[in-house]
Amino acid sequence: MTKPADAQAHIESQTETGSGLQSAPLSQRLVFSMQQQQQRNWAWAAVAASVAAYYDQTSRTTQCMLANWAFGQTMCCQAVAASSVACDQPYSVGNALAHHDNLHEQHAGGMALAQIVAEINAGRPVVTSIAWQAVQVSHPVVIVGYDMSDSARPLIELADSAYGKAVLPFDGFPRNYHGAQAIRQTCLTQPSR
Repeated sequence: MTKPADAQAHIESQTETGSGLQSAPLSQRLVFSMQQQQQRNWAWAAVAASVAAYYDQTSRTTQCMLANWAFGQTMCCQAVAASSVACDQPYSVGNALAHHDNLHEQHAGGMALAQIVAEINAGRPVVTSIAWQAVQVSHPVVIVGYDMSDSARPLIELADSAYGKAVLPFDGFPRNYHGAQAIRQTCLTQPSR
């Protein structure tokens, strides 16, 4: 398994210096590539495959392979079957992350900004599942960065398999993101052991 020499291999940061000493980073951004979801309900698979590739650049995990595993199928990698009801279903992003040992822990609801900052500084993306009022299933997104340059308005950077990248104020999240209403679940990630 190929892993970076250390967490810093995946981090781009901007730091503030003063008195010849380097202080805490004002901003951090993980070098994270989010796959576009290949089916309507495969955001969970896109997130899990992207996290697996982030931690292991040799990962060959695909969204359809995860769907085959999750639903006990063998045909989800075939174009016609992938969009079928048997394959194109919602699933737990936490369970999908755990399948490749990339789940450190999960809990209901969101996290404090300080916890997110600590995870990003350690080189670990944070997965949050957001929900809309009219929709029963949640949609996972990955927090891949933060910017504290304006302490009155801290920002987070998201990677989303449906909408791409976004930078938005933490204080309004998730309501300021495509009309989402709540964070249902947060998953802390880890490299597989």
